[in-house]
Amino acid sequence: MIVKYERTAAYICPFCSNLTKKKISAFDFSGRVKAPLLCSTTGCREECARIALKNEKYKITVECPICGDAHSFTAAPVKFWNKRLLTYKCPVSGIDIIFLGEEKDVDAAVAEHTVEYADILPDYDDNSAESEMLYEILDCVHELRDNGKISCVCGSESISVQLINSCLVLVCDRCERVRVIETNEHNLAMLLNAEAIVIGN
Repeated sequence: MIVKYERTAAYICPFCSNLTKKKISAFDFSGRVKAPLLCSTTGCREECARIALKNEKYKITVECPICGDAHSFTAAPVKFWNKRLLTYKCPVSGIDIIFLGEEKDVDAAVAEHTVEYADILPDYDDNSAESEMLYEILDCVHELRDNGKISCVCGSESISVQLINSCLVLVCDRCERVRVIETNEHNLAMLLNAEAIVIGN
């Protein structure tokens, strides 16, 4: 079996409540250094978690957005790099606080847990019409990205999706160009009929 030494991590910043997704690879651990997982919000950039290779295992430390404590977990390398999805919970609340694995599986897991994050993510109301529309917009964006239909004018197809103030923010991982998609009927209709999205156009 061919092992792909690349993982996607998703986590919530305990400082500003932004949901961040980041790709990590084996090169991030060269020289046995720790790999910091930072908040992607401009002006925040706080360290939300870190992964370090210690005693031939990966130590994953997460600054918990639920209870405020730091929680540590360990994973054997074969599990860390091979399992499609790894999730780790806050031991106080039992809620998943970090997702690691294949990008599609991480995206699906985060979407399934959105309701659990109702008190964490900003401006979220699960019973509102706006939240239902946000779900539909999120589904459209994920479908387009999974099919390789979201890219940037710089040529990159590595795009991060963030939820900020009830808006979806698409960020190019290469050049950091941004496209904000507000939650409204016009944007939902646009996405339902869109064949592709190009950030920067």
